[in-house]
Amino acid sequence: MSDSDSAPEDVSFQIARDEALNDIKGAAKAIRDLKEKNKEARKRKIEFLKEQKAKKLARLQELENKKLPDFVLDTLSSSNVDTENTPEKESSSAPVNQIKSFDSEDESEEETTLEAGNTQILLVSSKDLTKPRYKGSEAWNFKQSMQFGSRVNREPHSKKTVQKLKQSSVKGADLISI
Repeated sequence: MSDSDSAPEDVSFQIARDEALNDIKGAAKAIRDLKEKNKEARKRKIEFLKEQKAKKLARLQELENKKLPDFVLDTLSSSNVDTENTPEKESSSAPVNQIKSFDSEDESEEETTLEAGNTQILLVSSKDLTKPRYKGSEAWNFKQSMQFGSRVNREPHSKKTVQKLKQSSVKGADLISI
């Protein structure tokens, strides 16, 4: 007979019980070790966050110490307000705000540029967009290709009415054939 046909080994009840208890104790120990490891990780994280908070508070305190006292800032701001008001009174003869109408034909060739941070924004009227200066720009070319390019099939309005007539006649024919 071969070894595979033999009966299983006889194991006493005591040996099987001891092996099962050892397996249970090993699993319990593994769970305790995992919990202990997680506990240590939480402690390290809490300690790190406490150190980080202490560094931040120290940095903020250092910045607060470098800041000028409030009474100095108040005196500076009140003296600045007094000095700023006097030049404005002298230049009050020139108008501060100018009204500019974009519909007028006598507009100057001067363009208005706004600055927002590092970005410069050029204000252009709709009349200016039709000038040859802007027609060659990438924006103009993009607009033209999107509105009138080969991928957009545009038809005159007169053809639209003819097409509606054709569609209505076809729908009527479908109703009759059914």
